[in-house]
This record gives sequence, structure tokens and C-alpha cells, in this order.
Amino acid sequence: MIILFFLGLWLLGFVFWIVSLIEVCRIPDQQYRMAGAEKVAWILVVVLAGWIGALIWRLGPRRRVVAGPPDLGYGVAAPTTAAGWYPDPSGGGQMRWWDGYRWTDASR
Repeated sequence: MIILFFLGLWLLGFVFWIVSLIEVCRIPDQQYRMAGAEKVAWILVVVLAGWIGALIWRLGPRRRVVAGPPDLGYGVAAPTTAAGWYPDPSGGGQMRWWDGYRWTDASR
């Protein structure tokens, strides 16, 4: 009876891990970027840490990433400002590249 209990517990943890892994993989990259996270990093956390990684994902950034920006219906988030070169917000008189979602390291 105890063996069946632990087998059921293991099976439940395995299903939880698989469902979380599928969810992490299906969310578009843009939503991760908007939440300040990296998709590959979270895939690795869930894969390598198993159900504990899935639990960290559920209790951690999941809510922020899933909420994400509004979807245009094609799996692409609506940018707030068009991508392009803009004056660097940190000053210095340089131009910095805005990719439509965040400032990049590219400057001129």
C-alpha cells in the first residue's frame, strides 16, 4: 500500500513536471523578454531541476510572463514604440537602439 502511495505521488509529480515544461516551451520569446526573463534559462531550470524546477516556475515568474503584453493574434506582442534609433535615455548624446520592447546594448 505504501509503495502504491509513493508511486502515485511520483506519477503526479511527473505529470506536473511535463505540463509545466510544455507551458514554458509554448510561451513566445517576446513575453519572456517583456517580463525581463529568458526563455532558454527557464526551460533549463524546469528540465534540469525536474518537478522542483516546475514548482519554482509556478511560484516565481510565471504570472508575470503569462500576463505579458497584449497579443495581436499572431503570437506577436504589440510593441509600445516602433523599433529604431532614439536618443539614449541615460544621456551622453548618443543614439541607442530600441527593439520595440526594450533598449538593446547597440549604440552609435
